[in-house]
Amino acid sequence: MDTASASVPRIDDLIPPPDPRSVLRVGAAGFGLTAAAALVGIATAAGWGDTPAVWDGVPASHDAIPWPLHTLRLVLCGVGALLAGAAISMRPSLWKAWLLAAGTGLLAAVIALPDHWDSARLLARVLTGLAAAGTVLAYVTPLVRYSLVSLAVLFHFGGILTATTWPEPAPWVTQQMAGRVYLPYLSFAYMRNAYHFYSPEPGPASQLFVLVKYDEVDPATGKAKAEWLVLPRRHEHMKDPLGLTYYRRLSITEAVAGTVSDLFTATSFEKLDARERRARRALRVAGNDAIPLAPPEIEPQHMQYRIPRPDITRYLLPSYAEHIAVEHEATRRTKVASIKLYRAEHRIIPAYDFVQGKDPFDPVGYRVYYLGEYAPDGTLVNPQDEMLYWLVPVVSRPGGPSPMDPEQRHFDEYLSRHAGYDFDWRRMRP
Repeated sequence: MDTASASVPRIDDLIPPPDPRSVLRVGAAGFGLTAAAALVGIATAAGWGDTPAVWDGVPASHDAIPWPLHTLRLVLCGVGALLAGAAISMRPSLWKAWLLAAGTGLLAAVIALPDHWDSARLLARVLTGLAAAGTVLAYVTPLVRYSLVSLAVLFHFGGILTATTWPEPAPWVTQQMAGRVYLPYLSFAYMRNAYHFYSPEPGPASQLFVLVKYDEVDPATGKAKAEWLVLPRRHEHMKDPLGLTYYRRLSITEAVAGTVSDLFTATSFEKLDARERRARRALRVAGNDAIPLAPPEIEPQHMQYRIPRPDITRYLLPSYAEHIAVEHEATRRTKVASIKLYRAEHRIIPAYDFVQGKDPFDPVGYRVYYLGEYAPDGTLVNPQDEMLYWLVPVVSRPGGPSPMDPEQRHFDEYLSRHAGYDFDWRRMRP
């Protein structure tokens, strides 16, 4: 037998693929279940929209739809998504199966999933886009398919190159490509920050200092009970060998590190008003609550006022505060009164200082910015706060530790004074 002329059997000859009609029936079943979840969502929205309904004898509003209906929608969507995915796995080359999966994901993202499952809806939108792309790739010829995949790979690696070369001083080409082409993609894939650490000069990492105040009075101090949280803390949140739980929390805190460029000129009303209010706090003597500006060698004065981006102040910070309040009320069984948020930049010390024995966890290496006090529902308590978005100084103490200080600290920190509760800086050590 001439082995050279023998043809290699195809996988489809060894294992015949499922009948296309069976594949489409599975995909259609998944689409149908998701459509049923969408109908339940439409019906509940209509039933609880204008006239109050009654559930277990209690009037229900649109925000109080009975939980069994939400659970039913989730089960229908989950099973529908599994069936749509199963249809694709049965015959990936069938473009109609991909199209049914895209329709399933679109229904889930728009109406089938409950409103409060917003993260699941975001996932459904992403899967819808992937299924739509799969529909196109399965429909076109192999040459067009390979060409599109190759272009997608090149686009992705171009984004990696852009993210790596983005930190200042960035080349002009990088700035143009980042701002005009890659910004939405890099933000969605969360490649704007992580790849910066492969750059020659990575930026500082951010943590959140959170003061949770409870609606109870401590008899010993006469003040409201409170506790400090540090997010994330390596020895608390490193819960798996790869550290995913820690690094995911670190990405959450890095998400609030973005600030607005210095759009406010030195003569604008907003900046002059902020400086005037800050100066009043720096010169205040009554009550011994004055908080001076940091020396220029610590941080230039124009960099001590850092306004977060509008999406951070409008969405992220309120949602963080509300989440912390809900979580602590559930675990501590105590009502939360307010939450103060601080962003702490941990500056990376130069290699020379590290070799000379400088402590990388010295509190002076932290730049703490006040992000505001929030009610449990995420509402900013005082938008005109004197210290809002200003640096809370942590500076070296002239002359070294004071003999009157039992802790013999070599630094002066105003975080505890501003918050009204002592912050233990020893918690920052690993």
